[in-house]
Amino acid sequence: TITSTPITTSYYAGTPLNLTCTVQLIPQVDTPIITTWFKGSSIITIDNYTAISPLIKTNSSYATTLIFNPLGTADSGQYNCNVSVQPGAPYVISGVGGGSLSLQVLDLPAPNVTITPSLSPPSLGVAYSITCQVMGVAGLVLPIALTWTRTDGLSLGTT
Repeated sequence: TITSTPITTSYYAGTPLNLTCTVQLIPQVDTPIITTWFKGSSIITIDNYTAISPLIKTNSSYATTLIFNPLGTADSGQYNCNVSVQPGAPYVISGVGGGSLSLQVLDLPAPNVTITPSLSPPSLGVAYSITCQVMGVAGLVLPIALTWTRTDGLSLGTT
């Protein structure tokens, strides 16, 4: 079976995602198995944004994780985890030798920015406060950099 972390129906570009493929061996044996990740019919290779964890054994289960950090819109598609074993091994693989999961990656929507000036009018030589509130997708936590710039282009700083 394939499970995703976090569990949701849609994912956003720029966020991390782990897909875990778990296979259970019955009876529990120490037999070499190989897992292969596919996107559509193509074998997934490791790059700067994708990694595959080593196979981890827990009791009679084996698991490997496909790690996206971060996701891109090109990562949308059908993912499959196929399991192969050493010929002649005396066991049965539950889940018919692997699993499948459809992944939809959406563009991250533009944030909603609200700028609120102080209630009092600005005066030369007196501190003045401007508040900027940025609202993104509910429940989505991403690093943010906010840069204050004057109308003449001079940067006042980044938070």
